[in-house]
Amino acid sequence: SLIERLAKSKDENSRQSMAGLAEQAHELKVRVVAAGVSTAPQMASIWQFGVTLVQGNMVAETSPQLDFDFRQYSS
Repeated sequence: SLIERLAKSKDENSRQSMAGLAEQAHELKVRVVAAGVSTAPQMASIWQFGVTLVQGNMVAETSPQLDFDFRQYSS
């Protein structure tokens, strides 16, 4: 996955491109979500790029049921 490759990458150009993309999104008030984050090193890399929303097994294992209570976010 892109997340896995970026976390392992030593290529500074790739890392700067990702950070720049996240910065542009923030300037445009667009939320960036990193999908497929499954390890702590991946989470750390994504955080360094300025991406603050993540999805993946690092956060929660997948479930066949919808077991999250969304009512806390309703107005």
